[in-house]
Amino acid sequence: MTNNQNGFSLIEVVVGSALFLVVAMAGYGAFTSLFQVAQANQTKLLAISLADEQLEIIRGMSYASVGLSDGIPHGTLLATQDITRGNIVFTVTLDIRSANFVPPLAVGGKLVEVSVSCASCKNFTSVALTGQFMPASI
Repeated sequence: MTNNQNGFSLIEVVVGSALFLVVAMAGYGAFTSLFQVAQANQTKLLAISLADEQLEIIRGMSYASVGLSDGIPHGTLLATQDITRGNIVFTVTLDIRSANFVPPLAVGGKLVEVSVSCASCKNFTSVALTGQFMPASI
C-alpha cells in the first residue's frame, strides 16, 4: 500500500501564510514611508517657492514701500499673513530691518527675511530666504 500525499498540510499553509504576511507588511511599510517622504518634499518645495514669490513681489515694489505697516522701517507690507498653496495653509512672516551694506559710502539699505512655516504639516521645518534691497539711486 502506497501512501501518496498530494497537497499541503495545515502547518505548511500556516507557515507559508505567516511568511507572506511578514513580507507584505514590510513592503507596505516601505511604500507608506516613501509616500510620506515624497509628500514632505513637495510641501518643502511649495514653501520655498512661496518664499521666493514673496521676495519677487517685494523686489517689484518701490524702495519707500518696502517696510512693515506696523513697524520700522515703515511701509505697506504685513508682518504675518496666511497663504494657501496646494491646499496647504502656510504662514508667511516678514522681518524687515534697516542696514548699512556699503560702509565706505554709508549707504543704507533694507534687509528682508521671508520665513514660511506650516502649523498643520507633520515634521515640517520652516523655510527662510533673505534679500538685500538698496535705493534706486545707488
